[in-house]
Amino acid sequence: MRYTERMIMLSRIDQQWKDNLLSMDHMKEGIGMRAYGQKDPLVEFKKEAFILFQDMMNRIEDETARFLFFLQPVRGEMPDVPMPEDDWPDEDSQEGDDSGAREPRAAGPNGHTTGQAAAPPEDKKAAQAIFIDLTRNIQRQKDREMQTLLAGNARAGTSTGEGPVIRGDKVGRNDPCPCGSGKKYKKCHGAGK
Repeated sequence: MRYTERMIMLSRIDQQWKDNLLSMDHMKEGIGMRAYGQKDPLVEFKKEAFILFQDMMNRIEDETARFLFFLQPVRGEMPDVPMPEDDWPDEDSQEGDDSGAREPRAAGPNGHTTGQAAAPPEDKKAAQAIFIDLTRNIQRQKDREMQTLLAGNARAGTSTGEGPVIRGDKVGRNDPCPCGSGKKYKKCHGAGK
């Protein structure tokens, strides 16, 4: 029971800490607007960060107590959980081939297996096909993202006319005008700017 309490508390702390960091990032983006209200943004950030931290600590305690309250211990031995490779027939095996294929047990509501038989082979084949399609789609998406990144890096390295244009020294307003008139730039060619 103590191990379960620790694991639940650690998972709640982890989740709430991530949420707190996200909230701090959002707060950091807009805290500069407090300067318009004649308040020091640093002081306001410290105040709100402390309030967020206190709220996080309260949520950790509440959620841990709620999870432990609804925890339902199970007595007895843990049932055998089939390994993933035992659940699905190989892709190479034929549809009607039953040699060495074992029926996996169905999973109960809490994730443990029961003594009941699993879904029919057609459902298993359909689920396996969906799983394989999903994995392939994810792999294709990752490949496309990688190609886009590599293409972007290649373009950035060989850019010919892109990027900032570097010009000579900028003429200051009080410097003599480069046209040679002897006037200050702001009185000559810089007058319209």
